[in-house]
Amino acid sequence: MLFFRGLPVITLALSKGRIYDQTVPLLKAAGVMARGDPETSRKLILATARPDVRLIIVNQAALKVKRAAIQPLLDAFARAVS
Repeated sequence: MLFFRGLPVITLALSKGRIYDQTVPLLKAAGVMARGDPETSRKLILATARPDVRLIIVNQAALKVKRAAIQPLLDAFARAVS
């Protein structure tokens, strides 16, 4: 866990595109504004105006691949719990 001045750093993962665009106004209202533009920056981790919050920009396609890779584990867990 990361800390800033003794407080935990919150990490928000957002995918580029529609989800990011819809989330930006909510983040701005909370005082969380990215210091870089994810559309033009190659950075995946963006600092924000608040030192205790950072953003991780992910690719939606990568999320689908990871989900497909772990789906058998999720199915097995669901069977075990039910």
